[in-house]
Amino acid sequence: MQLSSRKLTGTWILLVALTLVSAGLGSLGLSQELLVFLVLLTVLIKNHQIIDVFMELKSAPLLWRGLMQLFTLAIVIAVGATLMV
Repeated sequence: MQLSSRKLTGTWILLVALTLVSAGLGSLGLSQELLVFLVLLTVLIKNHQIIDVFMELKSAPLLWRGLMQLFTLAIVIAVGATLMV
């Protein structure tokens, strides 16, 4: 599948914006639990975009796409659980 440069650029801008949001959350004085949740949520959103757009797995067999999503979800759960202890 050939992706348009507009789609790739839009996705890249979204990823940069989410990175800036993640970086800026620390200065808002939020509780640690909420901060961890919001940062990990941005990680999941970014992961979804990277898998679907840059890795072009949106049209791949469900097994491969699902494995990539589950791998990231497992890491996010492990990191979240570790930081919340």
